[in-house]
Amino acid sequence: MNHFRANGEELLACLGELAALARERQQPGLANYLEQQAQKLRDNRFHLVVLGAFKRGKTTFLNALLGQDILPTAVVPLTSIVTLLEYGEHLHIQVVFKDGATRSISPEELPGYITEEGNPKNEKNVRHVQVKYPSDYLKDGLVLIDTPGVGSIYQNNDDETYQYLPQMDAAIFLLTVDPPISQAETDFLERIKPYAARTFFILNKIDYLDEQGLRQALEFSRRVLAERVHLDRPVLCPLSARLALQGKISGSQELLEKSGLPQFDRSLRQFLMEEKGRAILEAAVTKALGAAAELQLHLSLELKALHTPLQELVEKIGQFDRALEEMRQEQQDHTFILEGEINKLLRETEAAIGSFREEKTRELQREIDRLNEEKTNLSARELAETIKQAVNEQTEKFLSAWQPELEKETIRKYEQIVNRFVAKTNRLLDDVVRRAAEIFAIPVEGFSKLEIVPGKDPLFLSIGEEISTMFYVDPMKVQVMLPRFLSGPVIVRELKRRAEEQLDKNCGRIRHYLAEKVWLSSQQFKLSLEDKIRAASQGTREALERAVTLKQASEPEVRVAAATLEEAARKLDEIKHKLLTIKENINTIT
Repeated sequence: MNHFRANGEELLACLGELAALARERQQPGLANYLEQQAQKLRDNRFHLVVLGAFKRGKTTFLNALLGQDILPTAVVPLTSIVTLLEYGEHLHIQVVFKDGATRSISPEELPGYITEEGNPKNEKNVRHVQVKYPSDYLKDGLVLIDTPGVGSIYQNNDDETYQYLPQMDAAIFLLTVDPPISQAETDFLERIKPYAARTFFILNKIDYLDEQGLRQALEFSRRVLAERVHLDRPVLCPLSARLALQGKISGSQELLEKSGLPQFDRSLRQFLMEEKGRAILEAAVTKALGAAAELQLHLSLELKALHTPLQELVEKIGQFDRALEEMRQEQQDHTFILEGEINKLLRETEAAIGSFREEKTRELQREIDRLNEEKTNLSARELAETIKQAVNEQTEKFLSAWQPELEKETIRKYEQIVNRFVAKTNRLLDDVVRRAAEIFAIPVEGFSKLEIVPGKDPLFLSIGEEISTMFYVDPMKVQVMLPRFLSGPVIVRELKRRAEEQLDKNCGRIRHYLAEKVWLSSQQFKLSLEDKIRAASQGTREALERAVTLKQASEPEVRVAAATLEEAARKLDEIKHKLLTIKENINTIT
């Protein structure tokens, strides 16, 4: 404990020095961020953020942890505003607006502020909502945070979640069994690595699968996490948030055990008791090192500008500003045109999937009729099993042969679309990068080409029966007990329905898979533009304006300013060395 205290005090000192340095360099936003991290450390506050794609059951899971339906849930993507759950003696909800104003509200009013329906595109300008509640989980500084799901149709939901990532210390990441982990989620997990000291994985909605299906979904998700996110032996906790909430509210221990919540509860509580202190320090060190790197970039930039002749510097800044403006306009044009072309491609893919589904449904139904007519010597049970096996084999054969061809054709059409925009964009970006390098000597990678997301994740096809309703009565179990002449027509009708349903379900999976693949690639195109613009312009305007002002002063003042910058750079190196030492010390604490 003394080791934790000593490293914590040293870390607080480093955060204070970095904040002071940021204020000296006229970067109040960065200074405020560092001061917030220091205050979190003093308060022993620990932000445990619940993340995942939309409709993974994050809000239901949080309600289950708390044991009460506090946060609103719905069938459609719902949560649109970050919600902080903190400890309080009584339930109290407060809305914090972007202008700093606050308002206390009742639980009934909550959907009007944090949901897309009640607050579309955040038209009420809510920063976040604070919910205080008397839960054991929330004692000792723990803050549970509900975020909007990424990947929904609401862009502002993605923005709210991504903007909050720097505030997290650890994460609970929800996946579900249907659909299983996607490439969008693996990409998102890569994004949170720099922020989360620990990530818990939950495979939600396990009540939708039988034992074999659950085992397959767990194995599939573990493999993707290991291969695509490079996690060593990732641990997934299977869970049904819906059953857990029902069990908590009704007091049913049987439902709780069936939900899997007690197992996760033990893991989380053990972490909070044994590892939270280390995780708090690790998260604070990571954030401090990131801020130090940003400061170092700005110092180097300002030193470079000071040693550039004034007239040349002013001219180059003007050139650079014009290039950036052209780039922003080009980016807007590309985004508008590209989104229209992508939507057209997705409509074409949807039509191709619909035609395939109709054609193969007819083939499967003919095959069922054929088997029924030929296998007259079989009992009702034997007939049902024979037809089910044949349909499953045929469905898997259809899909396995067709899906790669459809994917290949979709990618080919996508490449044709984006290639129409790449050449001009490359020339403009190369020009911007060249000018940025001339002015700032900042290494910025060129924008060479756009690539289709490789899609190493295999498509998870579901072949075989799944019963997704607890009280479902299977008509086949009744019919196979009857004589063949009585049950045959009913069995055939039921198996035709199931064959169509199975094919439709897997076509839906393929539709989702390809739409996501195309969407990710188009996002890669747009994000590449945005990343290059940020790399060339973020944090430069203020530093350059200061440099221009100094260049207009006397030569002695310029020398003093250069000496001040060099001293700040030296001090920054010392702070970084201390932070790296603290990081090593934390790793050796047992």
